[in-house]
Amino acid sequence: MDWRIVRRRPRKTSILSYWTLRYIVILCVGFTIIALCALYWIRDTAKDNRLKTAGLLGQEIADRVSSEDGTLAIPPQMDQLLDSRLKVFNFKGDLCLIITDEAGRVEYSRPPMNEEMARSYLTDDLSASGKPNQQAVITPIEADGKPLGQVALLLSKKSLAYSPNELALIGVLLGTMILCGWLTIYLLSRKLSLPIRRVAEGARRIRSGQYDVSLDVETKERELDELVDSFKEMASRLKQLEDWRALSLAGVTHELKTPVTSIKGLMMAVRDEVVTEDEAKEFLGLALKESDRMERMVTDLLDYNAFAAGHVEVRRDRLELGGFLGEIVFQWGLPNAGEGAAVETELPDSPVYVVGDALRIQQIVVNLLNNGLQAASPARPARLTVRLLAGGGVDPQVDSRTRAGMGTGAGVRAGSGAEAEVGARSGAEAGVRARSEAEAEVRARSGPEAGVRARSGAEAGVRAGSEAEAEVGARSGAEARGRAGSGAKAGVRARSGAEAEVRARPEAEAGVRAGSGAEAGVRARSGAEAEVRARSEAEAGVRARSGAEAEVRARSEAEAGVRARSGAEAEVRARSEAEAGVRARSGAEAEVRARSEAEAGVRTGSGAKAGVRAGSDVGPQPSNVSSHSNALPSVAVPAGRVRIEIADNGCGIPTEERPYIFERFYRGEWKKRHMRGLGLGLTYSSLLATALGGELRLEESSPSGSTFVLELPGELPR
Repeated sequence: MDWRIVRRRPRKTSILSYWTLRYIVILCVGFTIIALCALYWIRDTAKDNRLKTAGLLGQEIADRVSSEDGTLAIPPQMDQLLDSRLKVFNFKGDLCLIITDEAGRVEYSRPPMNEEMARSYLTDDLSASGKPNQQAVITPIEADGKPLGQVALLLSKKSLAYSPNELALIGVLLGTMILCGWLTIYLLSRKLSLPIRRVAEGARRIRSGQYDVSLDVETKERELDELVDSFKEMASRLKQLEDWRALSLAGVTHELKTPVTSIKGLMMAVRDEVVTEDEAKEFLGLALKESDRMERMVTDLLDYNAFAAGHVEVRRDRLELGGFLGEIVFQWGLPNAGEGAAVETELPDSPVYVVGDALRIQQIVVNLLNNGLQAASPARPARLTVRLLAGGGVDPQVDSRTRAGMGTGAGVRAGSGAEAEVGARSGAEAGVRARSEAEAEVRARSGPEAGVRARSGAEAGVRAGSEAEAEVGARSGAEARGRAGSGAKAGVRARSGAEAEVRARPEAEAGVRAGSGAEAGVRARSGAEAEVRARSEAEAGVRARSGAEAEVRARSEAEAGVRARSGAEAEVRARSEAEAGVRARSGAEAEVRARSEAEAGVRTGSGAKAGVRAGSDVGPQPSNVSSHSNALPSVAVPAGRVRIEIADNGCGIPTEERPYIFERFYRGEWKKRHMRGLGLGLTYSSLLATALGGELRLEESSPSGSTFVLELPGELPR
């Protein structure tokens, strides 16, 4: 048991109480200071006014007590006069009036007092008050300029400053202002605190796990309205994330459990010897495939988490997207050739440049291609269309950069005699002829080296066993040539193959013109030997291109009816020159020359023409690029943007799944398009597109397929 003491959080005051109390205190302190200042000013002003009034009263009394004959005479109605004047001048409290003659004798006093008492109120010289709490107002009595005596009015200092009306007015004003201020701050605080209290209550409900929060708050203040709206959106988003988290946990658990269960069952079958020998090997292979599948899922999860956390760097390089996109499609098609997928690329003739990360763009395109492939079914093989549009909305020529139109990538463009190679390699008959003619060459050709090569070619043809296996062997050479043609990966192989082709073609054409009766032996030896050499050179990675091109040349010569007795010698020279070409000039210059000379060779070489004819007559192409087209409408692309469209002919995205296809993780039973698509790849691809400054969206979806659009920042060709 945890015995730690849990401290209770101190109780907090509400906004209403906090603001109201503090505002009242501030108002009271402020108004008290104002009241004290006003009181001091009022008292001082009232004192001055009363002293002046007392002076006027004393002057009037002095005028009344002086007679016309110049003597001091107190009128009999003096008391009535004094009462009326006190009432008029509003004198209240203690008032003392003393009238003395010139000698200082008291002639009149009010209240009545004797001489000694009267003198106690005044100083000895009768010029000031003799008591500290009184103020004396002295007025001389004169007649014709002759002093007769004086009038002394003695007032208490308290009565001089006393002004009850003014004090009452000040009190009423201060009280009214304090009350109005408190009422104002109370109403404002209550109005402002109401939506905040509702939001706080909603936050407490969310903290407790209740995400169905509705705030029925209407406010006119912009800040409060934004706060309430943001909280509503946050609550809705949190609810979605919580739902996705639960579904993701269930989905990931299910996805990982499936291969683990399969691997466990397969391993138990092998351990318990339920299956043996070939079946056991097959079970081990299946277990390895399941482990690869689980590894891919774990890698997807790690990539997704790393990218979502911002730990993945994105480069900003200038790329030529046309050739790069063709290479991506070509490389993707190699391992997926057995899936029956056909890909058509529609790329513009002019270069299209983008600013981005080549690796991330490749990840996005591959994910979209995989998504389209997963949408296929045995009854409907995948037909994918990849189209590239540059800013300005110019529609590319459909056949300009397709496989049929000779241009899906840099590797294919490096040797533009690709049609001859594809046509020669696609015929299964070439493999059968190669075997039979190679055996004839073994018997006919002299020289141990030639015999060894011919026998190896014959053995390769015999091992092929069927037209299909011969085609696979030829295709491996084509794949090696395709990989060698990508200048980014195997520049050495590209140089050797290109120069071998350049130097070998004139000699092959010379053999065509020469003609001899040794055609069968040369054709058989060159076909079989080129096939074996293509395989070995593809593994070595240095002479792959030369072997593939030699095979192209040999088979094209076979179809054209080569009559060259010097064909074998030309091929030997081509091989030695290809090896020497590895140490030749830079790959870039060699590849450029190879492209131009190969194009000339396609137009002039009869062997290449024969290969093209053979390719058109025999079977489908080994590449998974098809002439099938998913019709894509013409669109206008904004300036400065590049648009990549990838369309499939699958079952389409269900309507209820469209809002979530780029936000899902693994969504349980809905994680795939009819259980064949829409996994983590689209989520990851959407994040990658955003990081590249672009956008990935679903633009069209129907039961006949879907079209995904990737827009990236581009620039005009330089």
